[in-house]
Amino acid sequence: MPRSARPLVEVRQLAKTFGYRPVLQGLDLDLARSECVALRGVNGAGKSTLLRILAGVAQCDRGTVRWAGSALTPGDYRWRARIGYVTQSPALQDALSLWQQLDVAAQAYGMLDPEPRMRSLMRSAGLDTVRDLPAGELSRGLQQRGALCRAWLPDPRLLLLDEPEVHLDDQGIAFLGSLLAARTTAQQTILFATHRADLAARWADREIWLARGRLSGTPAP
Repeated sequence: MPRSARPLVEVRQLAKTFGYRPVLQGLDLDLARSECVALRGVNGAGKSTLLRILAGVAQCDRGTVRWAGSALTPGDYRWRARIGYVTQSPALQDALSLWQQLDVAAQAYGMLDPEPRMRSLMRSAGLDTVRDLPAGELSRGLQQRGALCRAWLPDPRLLLLDEPEVHLDDQGIAFLGSLLAARTTAQQTILFATHRADLAARWADREIWLARGRLSGTPAP
């Protein structure tokens, strides 16, 4: 499928400082439609900060983020169902079952008749037998699979994943890989942070490296 000449995501001169420590320094980034990009870098390089800003849940100090040609600002709920975001922690509510958590998300997204998609995702994730158990009773790996289902539920155009493979076993890794592989058909753009070179090489169209607050196509020396 040919990609649009205009990127889905355009980041220009993004900057973020915590106290006296600059984390992002004039960072530029373009993400094409239906592209999967691996974000690499050492711990503390600012990968999570970048993803949080792109997800619209954190504020940058300077710079612009444009999504599909429009400015993206924190708290702008127009993008809520169009951007999926998975953190390093599943961030589920312990007392609710996986099914209930997807149902709550579907209502928040304003989805009509979400149950067929909920069932399909749960089945693909291998969660059918545990979907009605409270999330707090499940392993972190099963919770992470549930978090992935929740992120993919509204069929978002942009997926931002912060080390999504953490806690996943081989079955969970295979499920995640199947989601990423379907991006072209679903016309989804994906940016995922990872420390695993094998997964970056297997899943990504290209790798980018974050070091000293800026991005490059190669690791920092």
